[in-house]
Amino acid sequence: MSSAYDMIPVLSCENIDKEYVTERTWNGKTKTIFKAVENISLYINEGETLGIVGESGSGKSTIGDILGNLKSQTRGKVFYRGQDVAEMDEESFRKYRKNVQFIFQDPKGSMNPYYSVLEIIGEPLKMLGITDDEEVIERKVLGIMDKVGLSKSVLNKRPDSLSGGQCQRVAIARALVVRPEIIICDEPVSALDVSVQAQILNLLKDLQEEMDIAYLFISHDIGVVNYISNRIVVMNKGHIVEMGRANVVFANPKDEYTRKLVECSFVN
Repeated sequence: MSSAYDMIPVLSCENIDKEYVTERTWNGKTKTIFKAVENISLYINEGETLGIVGESGSGKSTIGDILGNLKSQTRGKVFYRGQDVAEMDEESFRKYRKNVQFIFQDPKGSMNPYYSVLEIIGEPLKMLGITDDEEVIERKVLGIMDKVGLSKSVLNKRPDSLSGGQCQRVAIARALVVRPEIIICDEPVSALDVSVQAQILNLLKDLQEEMDIAYLFISHDIGVVNYISNRIVVMNKGHIVEMGRANVVFANPKDEYTRKLVECSFVN
């Protein structure tokens, strides 16, 4: 393994496979299997950004979902600070769930449309058992809203009355309010206008520096991934085809698939 393993990564996986049964025989036995990802091993250290890039269907979001426990792997292991997630006791798993948060591509789709911004951002504090005190929740929510550039005036608004950029800032605030160690960002800017994309990417970088957060940043755009990441993993059809320092992979791609992704980023 890389010398980076001299330190214990915040989040890592070894030899991950994810398979789906796509066809069964008349008596229910498995006939055809689709392998979404195969033999994936990677790690994210404290305070760094690991970018995963690939086209739709490459398996990049599947890896994010498995690392964040939204999906279970068919084979392989996921580790949080060196501990196998599958073998955690209740207390350790609660700590893992608190410290590994998500930001999704469609922020409005991941929010309860009937909740106010206060309720949306404050919900994880209740769900993770951090506090039920409404005054404490509002104070924490207002504090994190200020960090992500949201005005107090949106506190009681619902998602439908917010812009796309505001919704993504709410999603970032919701992930940050529990003070996680790592955020899995699954295509967090792809649905936004280019000018808003830049604002959100710069916000994420500023927050990382201020709060020492690690990111797993998933995107189809290698230009965006190169801008925000320390290291890049390139995935194609469920396999890792290239990985390395972001600036090296972007400037001198070795795999033909990676070269095509770089060329497309310049075209766009």
